Amino acid sequence: MMGIVDMEFKYARRMEHLQTSEIRIILKVTEIISKAWVFSQSKYSDTKAFLLFSLIGLIGLGLNEVIMFVCTGLIGFWYILSKVISTGIVFVFNFVARKLLIF
Repeated sequence: MMGIVDMEFKYARRMEHLQTSEIRIILKVTEIISKAWVFSQSKYSDTKAFLLFSLIGLIGLGLNEVIMFVCTGLIGFWYILSKVISTGIVFVFNFVARKLLIF
């Protein structure tokens, strides 16, 4: 029995690494696309720009969660409407923050 639990734990830990790797790839691809299509050269070195880019994305994720909670949980909007509102606000936040702080 412990062998099965041990195997499941090792598999779950392996999945964490894969998910972390996927997140890093997605962030890097998003940063490259932003540089190529939307913004000019960064004000900072590549490492610092990537860290700021990622931090703004994480803040946007937190903002998304707060807006979803307020709209759906407190106000009582339909979750799809809450998601549309949240997506619009977070999109503008991410764009403006990245434009002002990074590019």
